[in-house]
Amino acid sequence: MKKLLIAAALILAVGLKYACADTNTPVKLTAPPTTTGFYADVGVSLDTPNFSDGEYGYFAGVGYQITEHWGIDARVAHQGLDIEGHTIQSIGGRLVARMPFGRLAPYTFLGGTFDLERDEWRLQPGGGIELGITKKLEGLRLFAEGGLDADLKGQNGYLFGAGVRLRF
Repeated sequence: MKKLLIAAALILAVGLKYACADTNTPVKLTAPPTTTGFYADVGVSLDTPNFSDGEYGYFAGVGYQITEHWGIDARVAHQGLDIEGHTIQSIGGRLVARMPFGRLAPYTFLGGTFDLERDEWRLQPGGGIELGITKKLEGLRLFAEGGLDADLKGQNGYLFGAGVRLRF
């Protein structure tokens, strides 16, 4: 888990360095010119019930930014950095509320996922931050997020993720 947190911190630090380094002016807190449209993301995740052990995984998703502040997305995921079990182990959707401050966009989400391996539904509310790399590559963004991962029987844990998002 420490390695994932360190990797996410490094990704955000490098992104902040390049986001502020391409001009001598401070970062403006204004919305980017294209605030609606499709996006795709890929990343790695950590699912942990107690912060002392966990399981790494990877995911891919697509989404649509309906308005400047609201979006929806869908993801498929595989837990474990291997190819054992089903190729797609879970599929889910989320409602996303975003605050688009130029290249910086904090967001919160409410999601539901169906775990194909365990045949159960899971609720996944949480929050994250999205960071644009440079003005020249406005559609290329880094993100990190975290939240709860709860089944409908009262068992819960935490889910963290980090990756790359491409906005069209």
